[in-house]
Amino acid sequence: MWALDFYYGFDWLLAPLGTGLDSDFNPAYRTATFFGSILAGNSPGEAFAESSGPIMDDEGDRPEMGSRIGSGANVGYVTAVENDDIEGADWLSDRKAGLRSSAPLPLQVFVAALYAVVGLLAMAVTDSVQTAAVLAIPALVYEIGRPSLPNREEAIFDAKLDKAVTAFASERMLVYGQEILPEGVTPVKRDEATNEREIVNVFRREILERQDAPFQNSDVSDFQIEMRFREIGTGRSEAGFIKGIRLLREPVSWQ
Repeated sequence: MWALDFYYGFDWLLAPLGTGLDSDFNPAYRTATFFGSILAGNSPGEAFAESSGPIMDDEGDRPEMGSRIGSGANVGYVTAVENDDIEGADWLSDRKAGLRSSAPLPLQVFVAALYAVVGLLAMAVTDSVQTAAVLAIPALVYEIGRPSLPNREEAIFDAKLDKAVTAFASERMLVYGQEILPEGVTPVKRDEATNEREIVNVFRREILERQDAPFQNSDVSDFQIEMRFREIGTGRSEAGFIKGIRLLREPVSWQ
C-alpha cells in the first residue's frame, strides 16, 4: 500500500489548493521519463526538467482535466504531420511533446521495483498499513481524474480533424463580431444560432465524404465534431443550437 501511495503520488493534496504544483502524470510515469532521458544521454538536470511539472499549451494554460479536447498536446505534432516526419518519434520524444506513451517494459519493471523499495522503507518508518490504505484512496481517485492525454496516433488524428474543421469554418461559416464579410451578407447577431446537427451533417458531406478526406467518415464521432464547432460559437442552447454562428448556403471565397 505504501508503494502504491508513492507510485501514484501525493499531489492530490496540492490540487484543491490551486497551486499548479500537481502534475499531469503520476510520479512513476515521470520517474520512467527521467531515467529514459538519462539513458538517452541527457544530464540529470535536463532529465529532471523534461520529467517534471504540468503540461502547458502555447498560451500557458493547463489542459482540461480528464479530456483530450483542448489539451494542446497535439500542437507540437501539427507541423510534423504536415511534413510527414512523424515516424521518427519514439516513446521519449512523445512524452516530451506532452503525449501519452508507454516506456520499454524493462524500464517499467525497474521503476516498479524502485517504488516497491520506497514502500518498504516507508513501512519500516511508519509501521502502519492502515495509514497507507487511507492515503491510497484519494491517490487512486486523483489518478482517475488526471488528464487523458492523447497518444501519438490520437494526436495525429486530432490535428487532422482540427485542420479540417478550421478549413470548413473559414469557407462555410460566419461568427458573431466578424468584421470582414462577403459582399451582400449581413453580420451575425449575438442571439443568432445554428443547429449543431445540421453543421455536423454538412461537414460530413462536404469534408469527410470526399475522396481526399483526411480520414474515413466512420473514424470520427459526431461528438468530436460538435465539440470543435462549439468552441467557435459563443455558447450552446439546451436544444442543441450553437450561438453566434451562421452556416452559409455556399462556400465563400475570400480571395
